[in-house]
Amino acid sequence: MNKKLSKVIFFLLANLYVSAFAQIQNSQSLSGTWQFRLDPEDKGLKENWQGTSFTDHITLPGTTDEAQYGEKTTGSDFGILTRAYKYYGLAWYSKEIEIPSEWNGKHIRMELERVLWESRVFVDGKEVSVQDALSTPHYHDLGYLSPGKHRLTIRIDNDLIYNIGDKGHVYTEYTQSIWNGAVGRLQLKAVEAVHFSNPQLFTKVSPCTLQVTDTIMNTSAKKVDARISWQLSERESGAVVFTRTTEQLLQKGANVLDFQATMPTDIKLWNDVTPHLYQLKVTVQDKKKIYNTREIEFGFREVTSSKSKILINGKPVFLRGNLDCVHFPLTGYPSCKVEDWERIFRIYKDYGLNHVRFHSWCPPEAAFIAADRIGIYIQAETIWIDWWMSVEQKERKEMDTKGHPQGLGKNPSADRYVQQELVRMIDAYGNHPSFVMQCIGNELGNSDFEVMESWMKPLREKRLPPFVCCIDRP
Repeated sequence: MNKKLSKVIFFLLANLYVSAFAQIQNSQSLSGTWQFRLDPEDKGLKENWQGTSFTDHITLPGTTDEAQYGEKTTGSDFGILTRAYKYYGLAWYSKEIEIPSEWNGKHIRMELERVLWESRVFVDGKEVSVQDALSTPHYHDLGYLSPGKHRLTIRIDNDLIYNIGDKGHVYTEYTQSIWNGAVGRLQLKAVEAVHFSNPQLFTKVSPCTLQVTDTIMNTSAKKVDARISWQLSERESGAVVFTRTTEQLLQKGANVLDFQATMPTDIKLWNDVTPHLYQLKVTVQDKKKIYNTREIEFGFREVTSSKSKILINGKPVFLRGNLDCVHFPLTGYPSCKVEDWERIFRIYKDYGLNHVRFHSWCPPEAAFIAADRIGIYIQAETIWIDWWMSVEQKERKEMDTKGHPQGLGKNPSADRYVQQELVRMIDAYGNHPSFVMQCIGNELGNSDFEVMESWMKPLREKRLPPFVCCIDRP
């Protein structure tokens, strides 16, 4: 090997190492021990707990039940598994974090993958953000933090934030539990001045095309002459099947990204029998540095319908499915681990199933990843409100529903939640080929179906093709 070639190889390897190291260092796990305090009387804000330290401790990811905080139960609840410890209300979690010098001038974002229900975040005693999603991660924008130590405090409320009742599986004691805590990914991310927001992928199969839409943010003080590189490779073999480079002048602020390309003729399609997957790597950079890279695992598939059938890639599919109501009795909350969901879906396949309906709830991203890889069609939902929940159940006290929620279209609190949650679910999981159906929920008997149809129409327009939105009519 001549010296000139050796220098080139060394330079390329060095650049790869630096880029990989930079990507790794742009995130920081928050898993571990946190200071902790229950707030059953809701006096924390009045007493400025956000600026104090707590003497109790808890491990996150985890819940108050697992840490044995709350009321110790002595008997069993009617018809359901009973938690050893119960707690409803506010709980405070606090941790000292250290911002590395390499993050100076970068925007800091925090992710809590799954929270029940509201998370309110403070940095150094100052409130910065509130989130209340049940089906998707809570992302908190912490702004620009100076290098060094900071106090991060989270106030979590697992009470009934919106009036959806406590019988639907997204929020219930009947299958999971009304837990307090944070599970799944807990991390900080440093965001460069130029970065992708949330790339959304759309595929068609005849001919096979890929479209990627997003908003590229440029928070720097000047325009950026950007080069965007696209690389598509097979997930299993790693073989690169498509590359392209595009150029775009990024104005200060928000910039629309709309990439469209026809794929090679030998692209393999995704379905439940042959779940072929690809990895899309997208990088935005200028002549001096790489700003942001996103890697997205997905499959090429198109969902349409005839008068009587659902079509996957133009062919009818017979859905053979199971009903999932958050069956995780050992923890009381759904797993956020891909390997756990792969085990579950392999059992489905052993029984000849290819479909799962998540009854009035939406699983974490790990379930979608596993379903992509195993070949499972997912229907995700938001809520369950039926007529009997809106009235007091005097004879069957165990069925009396907290809040006595009215049907959708007549319940401003639940209406607001459902519309926001539907959009959040599509934005978070819409790139997964397994996510083929979205439904408002179960047995919406006393709801206004015309109102609900008006909610679904813009979602169809946003995500089709390929997507099927539906309403479960009683």
